[in-house]
Amino acid sequence: MNIQFIDAISFCVPKAFSVPKKPTYTSGILVIESDDGRVSDYTHWYPLMQKLSMEYSDFYPYNVARFCPAINTSVIGEEGRMSVSQLQELSRWTEIMAHGRQHIRLGRYPVPEGANAGSKKFMVRNSARLTTNTTTYEIIEGSKREQIRVLTADEDGIGWVAGEIEVETPLNNSYTSSAYIQLSQEGADEELGGCLSDLKDWGISAESFVYPGHEGAMDFGNPDALSWVENYFSSGRGRLVSSSNDPINTSDTPLNNLKAIYSTSYTQQDIEHIMDEVQAKNGVLIWYGHGEPSSDMMVFLERLIRTAFAKGVRIATRREAVRFLKLQQ
Repeated sequence: MNIQFIDAISFCVPKAFSVPKKPTYTSGILVIESDDGRVSDYTHWYPLMQKLSMEYSDFYPYNVARFCPAINTSVIGEEGRMSVSQLQELSRWTEIMAHGRQHIRLGRYPVPEGANAGSKKFMVRNSARLTTNTTTYEIIEGSKREQIRVLTADEDGIGWVAGEIEVETPLNNSYTSSAYIQLSQEGADEELGGCLSDLKDWGISAESFVYPGHEGAMDFGNPDALSWVENYFSSGRGRLVSSSNDPINTSDTPLNNLKAIYSTSYTQQDIEHIMDEVQAKNGVLIWYGHGEPSSDMMVFLERLIRTAFAKGVRIATRREAVRFLKLQQ
C-alpha cells in the first residue's frame, strides 16, 4: 500500500488573509421605504440593494443596503403587486411594514355645507379619497355621531374642493358645517388590525406603519388616527416634508407621526448636504418611494445609498431606527 504525504512545507505556509469588508459607520441612520407592495419592489429594488450590499460587505444575508416595503394586504397577489411568496422572501431579508388592508385614509373629511336629517346626499371636502362600499365611516359633530357607508363619492372632490357623496341609509340627525366624516372605530380596526392579521397568516409580523396618503397624520389631520396607530404599531410615518423643512427625525419626533422626504430630483450636492445634516444631528432620515422600476429611480437609489456609505450613515430598517431614537430619549 502506497501512502502519499502532502508536502509539509507547502502545507504549512499560511495563505494571505484578507479582512472581510463591511461599511464603516459614524453617526445617523437612513431608512429607505417603498409603499404599496408593487412587484417592482421584488424585481428591481431588491436586486439593486443586494448588488450594492455585496459590493460593500462580505457578510450574508447581504442587506447592509436595504429597504422596507409597506404593504396593502388586500392587493397582494394581484397584477402588478408582489405575490405572497415574494413577500415572504423579502421578510427574511428586511422588515415588512403595514400600509393598511385597503389603503383607506385615516383623516377627517369636513362637511362644509352641513347635512339634513333624512338626506342621503351631501357635500364633503376631499370626497375622492373616501373608500366606497367596503368600510364604515361616522359623521360626527360634537356629541352627535352615526355610522354611514359611502356608496358613491365625487372624484372631483380633492383637497379642499368638496364633492357630493351618497350614503347607504338616510341620516338620522341634521349637521352643520362643523361636522366631519372619519372612519368608525370598527372601520379603523378592520383596516389596521386586518392588515396585521393578513400578514400574520403569511408568517410575517409587522410593527411599523405608513399612513395612506399621509392623511390622519398630516392633511385633514385626525387625532383619533394617531391614537389608532399608536395602539397597533410602534411607529407611523405620517408627514411628508421637503429637504429644506427640517426632514431629520430625532428623539423629539413623535414616533406615531414620523417625517419623510420623497424626491428623485435631488442633485448629488443635495444628497450630500442632507447626509451631512443626518450626521450632525445623529438622527434618522426616512426617504420613500413607490417601487418605481424606472432607470432614473435606480440611478437615484444607487446615488443615495453610495453617498450614505461614503458619509458613514447606516442604512437600517424602520424598526431599528425607532429603537435608535428611543435610546436617545
